[in-house]
Amino acid sequence: MKRVFKSSIYILLSIFWITSCDQSEEGIVVKWKNEDHVFPFKYEIEKQEASERTWKDVHLKEIFTVNGLSDSSIFQPLKINVDDSSLYILDATDGYVKQFDLRGNFRRKVGGGLGNGPGEFEQPFDFSMDLHGNIYVVDIGARSLVSLNEVGDFRWQKLYKHNTPGHVSVSDSNVIVSVTGVNMNHIFERYDINGDLKGVYSKLVKNPGDSLDEQIEVFGKPFIGNVKIADDLTIFVPRYLSQIIFYKKDGDVENAIYTIDNATNPKLIFDRDNYHGVPGFFPIGFEGTDTNLDFSIVRNDIVIWSQQGNEKFGPHIFDIYNLTTGRYQYSAKLDLGQISGFKIVANKIFTYNTVTTEIKGYSVNSFN
Repeated sequence: MKRVFKSSIYILLSIFWITSCDQSEEGIVVKWKNEDHVFPFKYEIEKQEASERTWKDVHLKEIFTVNGLSDSSIFQPLKINVDDSSLYILDATDGYVKQFDLRGNFRRKVGGGLGNGPGEFEQPFDFSMDLHGNIYVVDIGARSLVSLNEVGDFRWQKLYKHNTPGHVSVSDSNVIVSVTGVNMNHIFERYDINGDLKGVYSKLVKNPGDSLDEQIEVFGKPFIGNVKIADDLTIFVPRYLSQIIFYKKDGDVENAIYTIDNATNPKLIFDRDNYHGVPGFFPIGFEGTDTNLDFSIVRNDIVIWSQQGNEKFGPHIFDIYNLTTGRYQYSAKLDLGQISGFKIVANKIFTYNTVTTEIKGYSVNSFN
């Protein structure tokens, strides 16, 4: 449990170095020396045509429950992934990737577990898999991205020195990893599946001429979130901003659109007079609430688990958006109990809880 808690705090305190161009009245608010400064977004954010949710009945049927506290299968899930035949969990107790079938039956463990050798992890945090079965694990303890083959043998490793990788997403030919830290001027890096760097993803905000521009160079907590790859686009859903952002391969923003809940942009609060030349300072306060808790791509849809929707309507609210345009389509209410995240594949949804260690599988009648 201590390892999971430490991992969560580490990532929440990791910050993006954010720079870019353009003027706008909307953006991240930074309070410095008792004055509010707005760092505008460089891109225009579309409004949703829909202003209210429309509902669709999506029925659940539980397939299995696996409890990691049981004597037969002790584990603590950090993250899960799913393909057409298997469920995979990244286990905090021993650092292995555990494979189960889609009925919850344990198959095998993959990797070298906890350690500091090739294919081993100090503090695993996130992982993803490509279509060839290769596994990509973010290790925030070693500040590295590690790739294993389908049987768990070491393939390659990327070290980030003073910076920290966060979330990773993989397609058949691209690996996207978010990287935070004081030596960064971008927030995502793109590799091929062999570990060769192919590009970086664009900078986000800057306020030219503002006194803060020379003083506060790092304040990226609002841009923590989840990232996934769909065809040639990378889709980023920030945790504290009601947005869906589509990136092209060259790092430019293809388009950005608000989600159905248009929340107030967050504020970061600093209390010192001068930060210039002092890397890595954190704000003393953060005013903002979770908006997008997690999301999954299902066929031609983006399914977002909405915190604000939960607060308004109870249970778990999932909002469905078009994968190409980001336009809102409908919402579904699903009572999944206490969960930390979810994955959807075909007509099945899988949830996990990092505290209770439960993993559950459900069949669903439809998400489109």
